[in-house]
Amino acid sequence: MADSQAYRRKFFTNNLIFLGLCLLILLLVYGVADTLSGKKIDMTADEVYTVSDPTRDILNNLIDKVRVDYYVSSENLPSSFQTIVRDTGDMFEEFREISGGKLEYRVRDPDDDADEYAQKQVTEYFEVKARGVDPKEPEPVQTIEMLFSQRKPPSSEEIRNQRDQAASKIAASQGRPKDEVYRSLLTDEFKEQYKQKLEQDQIVSFPITESEAGSIRQVRVYSSIRISYLDRQPEIIPVHYSIENLEYELASRIVKLTTETKSVIAVFDARKPATPPMNPMNPMQQPQSQSEYAGIWGALREFFDVREVALTEGDSLDDLITTLKEEKFERENDDADDDAKGKALEGGIQPADFKLLSVLVVAQPHDLQDRQVYEINRAVSLGVKTIFLASRHSLDVSQQGMQQGFPFVSLQPGADFEDLLKSWGMELQHEVLGSNQCGAIQVPQRIAGFTMMAARPVSIAVSATRNWLSQDSALTNRIPALIFPTTVGMQLRQDAMDKAGLKSEVLARTSEQSWSVSIDPFRNVQNPMRRNQPPALVQYQRELIERQDENFTDWVDSTPLAALVTGKFPFKYQGQPVPAWKKEPEAPPGGMPPGFPGGGPHGGLPPGFGLGGGDRDETLDAVDPVDLAMLQEGDSPVAAETPAAPAGETAAATGDAPGAGGEGAEPAPPPEIADVQPSEGTVLFLASADMMKNPFLTQRGDYQSNINFFYNVVENFGLGDQLIQIRRKQLTARQFKPGSEDSYKPILWLNLVVVPFLVAIVGVVLFVSRRAQGVNYERNYLARHGKS
Repeated sequence: MADSQAYRRKFFTNNLIFLGLCLLILLLVYGVADTLSGKKIDMTADEVYTVSDPTRDILNNLIDKVRVDYYVSSENLPSSFQTIVRDTGDMFEEFREISGGKLEYRVRDPDDDADEYAQKQVTEYFEVKARGVDPKEPEPVQTIEMLFSQRKPPSSEEIRNQRDQAASKIAASQGRPKDEVYRSLLTDEFKEQYKQKLEQDQIVSFPITESEAGSIRQVRVYSSIRISYLDRQPEIIPVHYSIENLEYELASRIVKLTTETKSVIAVFDARKPATPPMNPMNPMQQPQSQSEYAGIWGALREFFDVREVALTEGDSLDDLITTLKEEKFERENDDADDDAKGKALEGGIQPADFKLLSVLVVAQPHDLQDRQVYEINRAVSLGVKTIFLASRHSLDVSQQGMQQGFPFVSLQPGADFEDLLKSWGMELQHEVLGSNQCGAIQVPQRIAGFTMMAARPVSIAVSATRNWLSQDSALTNRIPALIFPTTVGMQLRQDAMDKAGLKSEVLARTSEQSWSVSIDPFRNVQNPMRRNQPPALVQYQRELIERQDENFTDWVDSTPLAALVTGKFPFKYQGQPVPAWKKEPEAPPGGMPPGFPGGGPHGGLPPGFGLGGGDRDETLDAVDPVDLAMLQEGDSPVAAETPAAPAGETAAATGDAPGAGGEGAEPAPPPEIADVQPSEGTVLFLASADMMKNPFLTQRGDYQSNINFFYNVVENFGLGDQLIQIRRKQLTARQFKPGSEDSYKPILWLNLVVVPFLVAIVGVVLFVSRRAQGVNYERNYLARHGKS
């Protein structure tokens, strides 16, 4: 009995202690509920749900309010999408708290907004109509047929008549009041008008397929984000379906919107045709020449200040920076006069002024002059982030090029440029690469008896898929594939990089099934029909169009196609005289440039009026020299008719001329010596001049990834290091490795046999152990109480 009472006291005591602890925990949780509200623990390996420090800095530095509108459907959402909506709302709330309320967000259902908008418009419609005034009708939805037929939209009277007739028919067939049907039709029209406005802002619904209970259903949902700031053009994320990229997408767009001035991107296309000079005989303005990269430059201009430079005298980087300094001064000093402006710009170009350039793009370097290489080297060494699009060949896939069998264009960067690359540890290879892993090009194909343009994979369009893209780089870890047409690849020399103090990271390389082909520039010399034509892709059908089979043996090692190099880039012109600009032939006084259409080589005189030589025109002999001089008004280039000066006078006159080297002449100024102290810089080298050209990008398909990649690079280079730090948040790609399908059987046996067997053994051991403890306890109890 005593043992029973002691047991009960112990039981009640233990339970009271346990209840007391539970109550204490509940009180503590209740007391810190507000503090713990909204907190979460990020258990993902990639810290997807943790806001990075650069994003916090961007939000903390907001000056004015940023509004985020999340347009998402609230009904019929698939279960998988409901999680995305919840996590998106959580991230917006966290952004709001970090920004101190500077970021405001709203979650909006476009269907509910359309209903609210329509009800308001219908109410106003009938109020205006009640006053005896014709109300404004909702704008009809523009169909494709209406756009192509160029028909005039219906008038307000026609819209009202059509609605009235439709209301009468529906009311008669359904037995409903006509006024009710009329109001319902009008409401639907205003709803469509609202959704059409959203569609114009790229806020549209998209289909989602969901498998549920053995059935498959497809629903259309909204999930778009609009970011607004002051009165600037809003940024739109048309389709939001993944929480992993949301932090970067929001941060990058906030930076774009809140930056006071656009980042300046200087682009140099070495093969852009020069704009023809003005012809005095034809005063109409000559059309501007277009770069082969005009498409990507235009896309970048939406959020960047893209400036094209020719790297010639009068259109150099110094000229561009001078212009940028003047524009900056005018922005910051609205009321300053020219004298104040002149004083502020005294001193010329300083190394710090190069910070006005965010990015320099050097496209298809060809036949570069020494001064052009100097300009590029100086910008890179002063820390301007630079992108090179370089190769030794380019492929013409335009309509004109297709008619010639897609000819090759030879690119010769020049010895000075190649020496510069070698000093940085980079070198272009010489042979064009082909690969079984390749992209497509639009080529004429015979289909069902007809010839039509269709996309066809060609091995010269080398593709680097995810397995051959660096997953450790913020620039490529979210890119599915990149295509490098007409690439020769590159070689990185580690010894030269170590000597220069540079570090490299290979971003893309060829697959194992790649090969190289030498392009023969004299391939057509022996063919009289094509003697003056360059070699073309169709002549390399087996080598650069078709893929190689498994019996092919001349595979090459995986070759780098893109590399990111960082460090203080050496300035190879240090302490040397600055190279002079190449002088173009000048037009004679009163004439046009030599070789210009309509102008001869002698000051624009008509052909046939040659001045000297065996081809002298006889008509010139019949012209009196004095009359000819009068016609030219003293600017005649005919020096032979000028009376010769007496001997000695010419020498004296020449010696007194400034800079002529005679007695009393001014000494020539000493040459300018190059002096640059290198700063930390970044170079992205892409071994393909074609990968961003218009004819390739307009083919869409896999080339869309090229656009996204290049845009992301410029965005990260041009908007600061914060964005690239955000993109460095690694997103682990968990994929099945090659040959992993052979290892499923051991895993299957482990799950179905080994694990259950081990669980059974543990259960038996626990059962035997507890049974032995029970028997032992019973024996001890009987022994203590003297029972047998």
